[in-house]
Amino acid sequence: MDRERKTAWLVLIVLVGFIAAVIAHYIVAQYVMRGYPYSTFLYLPDDSNGGGWPGEPNVLGVHRFGDFYETWINSRGPHPYTDTPLGVASSYFPLTHILMFPLAQLSLTLSLSLYLLAFVVFLVAMLWRWVGGDRLHRAQAAIVLTACSTPVLFLVDRSNVEGLVFALLACSLFAYRRDRLYLAAVLLAIPIAMKGAAGIFWLLFLFDGRFRALFASIASSALLTLAALVVLPGSTSANVDGLRGALDSISAGAAEGTAALLHSASLKAAFSVLGRWDEHFNFFVLHYKFVGLAVLLGVALVWCCCDRSCGRRSRSCAAR
Repeated sequence: MDRERKTAWLVLIVLVGFIAAVIAHYIVAQYVMRGYPYSTFLYLPDDSNGGGWPGEPNVLGVHRFGDFYETWINSRGPHPYTDTPLGVASSYFPLTHILMFPLAQLSLTLSLSLYLLAFVVFLVAMLWRWVGGDRLHRAQAAIVLTACSTPVLFLVDRSNVEGLVFALLACSLFAYRRDRLYLAAVLLAIPIAMKGAAGIFWLLFLFDGRFRALFASIASSALLTLAALVVLPGSTSANVDGLRGALDSISAGAAEGTAALLHSASLKAAFSVLGRWDEHFNFFVLHYKFVGLAVLLGVALVWCCCDRSCGRRSRSCAAR
């Protein structure tokens, strides 16, 4: 199956899924009479009567681009992990606040506008560049995969740093496909130093036997994290303790089912919902670390086996 056919199938699947989701949420809201959060996959823009900071949205009650506001104000100062204006420490790694510092010096409206504009332009340009076919085919793919994709809409709705993480990962994968391994390794190290979950892409280097590039990426990620810790105000130990405390709070909230459960697409959220229907599913919630590790190892094993199988077929065809 060539790239154009793959893209056409992907566009069809996303479009059908988007239409089905809109119909489902409409039925839930208008006929089942279930309100927020069952009637939408996005946050309610205003779910509180409380006030906020003068001239700014109340991030704790008003979710209008709330994730961006949280990162913006924590990167603005005085400190992302101690004595923050929000009263709680940031859960993002130190490099995130270093990279967001220039935007944080601008007004909230201007910095948010620039961030969203840059992300949307990058996404549309990437799709236009990577999707094959004529202009109409490229335009269809760019519009559908941007405007009808739930992850994209959710990211724009929250305006969190995942937009920057995605852009860096996309550039890293593009460099990797061009065999510019060390550039790909360094580009991958940046999102990992921002949010550790991006480290899953180290498996790509591992399975392809690119060990030097893998070690370069690991070393770059560590150096970027250490450098960011040194640059941030305050002692390194205080920064580390503040970040660890924030991550522990999120982990505890997720374990109790109170941290964004109704807006989560994770496997743990699915088990949490099923656990309310049948308590036996709570076993998977309580031991989700092992469940997640097992799923990760299973995916890695399938990936490795498929890669070797494709390699054997390619060598067989070449021999013929």
